[in-house]
Amino acid sequence: MYSAKLPTQKSKDYGTRFAIYFDPWAEWLGMSISTETLEKFSELEIISHCLFEMTFEGFDEVRIKESGDYLNKISNESKNRTPEERESDAVYLKELLDSFKEES
Repeated sequence: MYSAKLPTQKSKDYGTRFAIYFDPWAEWLGMSISTETLEKFSELEIISHCLFEMTFEGFDEVRIKESGDYLNKISNESKNRTPEERESDAVYLKELLDSFKEES
């Protein structure tokens, strides 16, 4: 199911987008579904996937918008970080992931 090409939208800031789960639910109603997706999946599979994507961040549009706004905020902040700060973050993330492996 997840290997299907989703319809993409152009975003002025980020180029092509593949995830739409932060978009308002009303916008979903006007989106088209690619022919390839319609050929590969049943209507029920498409509806199920849409419901999963729409509620991935919660069951309330206000909560979903807040999550999207927060991700945009930290994404914008990360663009202004120096290469040294980014390297420090990468080292921290590697150490964090390694600690999870040790606990397994």
